[in-house]
Amino acid sequence: MKNIYTLYKHHTSLLWQTVLFVIIFFCWVPSAIAQFGSPGGAVYTISGPSSVCVGTTQTYTAYGERGCSTPTWNIEGGTYVQNGNQAIVTWTQAGNNSVMAFGGCPDGNGNMYLTSGSMNVNVVQAPATSVTASATTVCAGTAVTLTASGANTYSWSHSLGTGSSKTVTPTVTTTYTITGTNSGCSPKTVEITINVNPVPSVPTVTGGGTICYGQGTSLSASGSGASTFRWYDSSGTQLHEGSTYQIPNTLAGGSHNYTVSKCLWLPIWAEECFCVCQSTVFPAGSVSDCFNKYLRS
Repeated sequence: MKNIYTLYKHHTSLLWQTVLFVIIFFCWVPSAIAQFGSPGGAVYTISGPSSVCVGTTQTYTAYGERGCSTPTWNIEGGTYVQNGNQAIVTWTQAGNNSVMAFGGCPDGNGNMYLTSGSMNVNVVQAPATSVTASATTVCAGTAVTLTASGANTYSWSHSLGTGSSKTVTPTVTTTYTITGTNSGCSPKTVEITINVNPVPSVPTVTGGGTICYGQGTSLSASGSGASTFRWYDSSGTQLHEGSTYQIPNTLAGGSHNYTVSKCLWLPIWAEECFCVCQSTVFPAGSVSDCFNKYLRS
């Protein structure tokens, strides 16, 4: 048996070591089978992390009883470098993997017996955290949904807590930080910025007044925070886009109300609309005053 074990221990090929192990374990009847794993037989105890991340390198140590030899290792799901009774393992495959050490241990009578020890290792994929937003440019006070993916658990900045989805209502441009974690892996952090534009102020309209039948006139809109002005008639039909609207000279006599909408040109745009009694048309020869006031619609 000693000669068989010596051949097993010093053979350089792991494949032949495995073949010899199988031959000895299953064919050396009855002594090898009787001693392998028996209540009094020595075994290897393995220590090391049981939950790790793909791409990380971990150290596993085999402790033998009663003078067991330096073991040979069998690693499932990774590669290793042996250093004495240790295996320095680089994990390459996610899943439920294992490490196993096997070799010879004495029985107290000068005989060597094959024995082993193993442990299961859960290898998880590294987090690939990413985040998306329902909109990245909004008006102040508009709700935005943020959704994280690529990890098992998430934590959010701005005291938003944990979870994969959050709804925020920023009032100024804000950058949110999201950290994704998988058990046993280093966390991955990403950021997303929501650009916030102010809601446009109340538009100011000038021009109009009292005109004669068959004449035209123009209205001008101005105000801070706007990139677009839209003009509507009293039925809600859009007439024009721009800061100045030229009223046609084909209007019939009577009072004509117009609405100017001051808007931000955004994926989700806000508008403040005001009814303008700014141009009143009368038949030729009559005289009247325009209301010259703005009525909020």
